[in-house]
Amino acid sequence: MEKIINQEISYDKAFHYHCLKNCLRQLLEYNQVRDAFLYIDVSCDLLLHKVGLTKYETQMSAPYQNLWEPFRKYLERNCFEDEEESVSYVRKLLEKGRPVIVAVDSFFLPYRSTYQKYHGSHAIILTDFIDNQYQLIDWYEPHFYKGLLEEELLRKARGSKNQWDNNPFSGQEIKRATYLLHPFLKEYDREQVFLYGIMQIYQTFYKKRVSFTKSNVFYGLDAFKELEKMVPDLLTDSPAGREQCRKLHNDIFILYITRKLQAFYFHQYLEEDRKEEEEKLKIENIEKSNLLTYLTLLLSDYEKVLFLIMKNSVKWSKENVSNITFSLDSIRKKEEGYGKSLMELYESRKGDCDEISI
Repeated sequence: MEKIINQEISYDKAFHYHCLKNCLRQLLEYNQVRDAFLYIDVSCDLLLHKVGLTKYETQMSAPYQNLWEPFRKYLERNCFEDEEESVSYVRKLLEKGRPVIVAVDSFFLPYRSTYQKYHGSHAIILTDFIDNQYQLIDWYEPHFYKGLLEEELLRKARGSKNQWDNNPFSGQEIKRATYLLHPFLKEYDREQVFLYGIMQIYQTFYKKRVSFTKSNVFYGLDAFKELEKMVPDLLTDSPAGREQCRKLHNDIFILYITRKLQAFYFHQYLEEDRKEEEEKLKIENIEKSNLLTYLTLLLSDYEKVLFLIMKNSVKWSKENVSNITFSLDSIRKKEEGYGKSLMELYESRKGDCDEISI
């Protein structure tokens, strides 16, 4: 097999801000996995703890393992407290010709514009160790870097505390996280994988889960509805209100970039599927007019509300808060339609598989 450093690497803008997913896609393609994008987890989970009227705590995540559950057995994740143990683990893999993904703080990557300016977690692929330098691939806009990095800088990047820098990717320790992707043992049915993905997207955000009302915990779309109600009390003309603006912006931003990746996921599969099996055009109306249209409209609404929240964090006004509330209400209605369309698509296609078991 050709060395990964020499392979032609594909990239799609939907993977911007999804650096680990992008690295996994590259390694899947390197391992000659067909339809690599189908195995990437593009779901998003939202959990909200409602605390009084002026404070809220959320947990917004695109699952950190980044492969759908049935395929996580192929992804080995390790974190290291000891630096030398971490170095030894990575070097042994590289000596065997095994590329490995490592988490880093972009603050220490000289080829990036954020070098020594901003902290932020990031993922890159290490491919070799040459004369006290690591050969790496960081095929991620805007730099698209293949080259060398001094060992000392990589040690700092992997051992960083990743100090909070007012962005969604700072504030969490890097922990020298390492991801090793093992070759797949078999080829999977692409339609089954696709249908599994639809159900996971639906269940993690749209399916009703039990809300523990005594502790004020809400999930998914229910959490989004509660957040929408809380906005007028959260975004006040005060330092605390501006801080809540930043937090709300980060939370909504994670949803936005996840929906962008989902749009790529569906477009990619449905377009390839249409080319391969023309008889499935009978369900094109469901696929095109509902699901993909909802996603397009959702992305536009998310962009609008993110701008409004940022604007309000700079200069508060009652009108801004009102516009944010109105925009969130518009998003919520479209999210409900999107969730319904997911199930319509699932129901229209599940007959193609005798059993969805991967």
